[in-house]
Amino acid sequence: MVIGRGSNLLVAQGGFDGVALHLGEAFTVIDVDGVTVRAGAAASLPVVARRTVAEGLTGFEWAVGVPGSMGVQS
Repeated sequence: MVIGRGSNLLVAQGGFDGVALHLGEAFTVIDVDGVTVRAGAAASLPVVARRTVAEGLTGFEWAVGVPGSMGVQS
């Protein structure tokens, strides 16, 4: 299981039978190129929201108050 920043993650009292990876700083990169936004898998939603607004993009402002992460890593 791969988790981004681990917000809102719950684990049963008995534990988890497997491996969980917590993604680090290298996965927080945010790149805005025109109207294309590429966010690392551990990019903070509020940070992505602020960055897109700063670049003049609209529609993702709602995410500024969501304590989570998003994105894909290739």
